[in-house]
Amino acid sequence: MSLLEQAKKDLRFTLEDINNGFGTEFQFNDGTKIESIICNVSDIGFFLDTNTMAGVSSRQVEITCCIETLKNKGFAYPSKNWILSYINTNNEEFYFSIKQIRPDRTLGIYNLVLEIMKIDKIPIKE
Repeated sequence: MSLLEQAKKDLRFTLEDINNGFGTEFQFNDGTKIESIICNVSDIGFFLDTNTMAGVSSRQVEITCCIETLKNKGFAYPSKNWILSYINTNNEEFYFSIKQIRPDRTLGIYNLVLEIMKIDKIPIKE
């Protein structure tokens, strides 16, 4: 097994293993279907004005997911009109839009910057 193959295998375990790794379940909605995909949450925060320390952007989250997993669930390249949701440990559901898509095709991952949305539930086309 090459070093790259081993890195991809280790990465998938780290990203997608909820029990032993760092995986977190998100619901992905492309407007036609909703699928559960395990991702890694790497950063949560706000953008601040450094002069006033006032928030200039809503809450953002950066997640990483495997390209192959998205393809296996029937998704194409992520789109900024997709809606993702997450249920935290307090059973509160949060909805996010994709603000930025950064693919890393060497390791086969997408780094997605998400921005929180204020909606009641995920719309799905019938």
